[in-house]
Amino acid sequence: MENNVYTQIGLILLIALSTKTAILRTEFASGAGSASRQILGTAVFGGMLAATALSLIVVPMMYFVIQKVVEKISGGEPSTKSMRNEDVAE
Repeated sequence: MENNVYTQIGLILLIALSTKTAILRTEFASGAGSASRQILGTAVFGGMLAATALSLIVVPMMYFVIQKVVEKISGGEPSTKSMRNEDVAE
């Protein structure tokens, strides 16, 4: 489980870094029409920063909060049921 978490974090950071690096060309563009492209590049770069923060901080926190609510509703017992596709199909 712990290894899977590090793999997912690594993938999220790798994809975000590669996208942000590609957008840097647009932000530092010069020439005809570069003013509108720079604005678009800044918006996309900021959006990627926000999306990365959401996927690394907010989403795991929501899973934690939902798990605690479910435990409180079920009488304090942690849920051990897995939500994999094989379990749902049965």
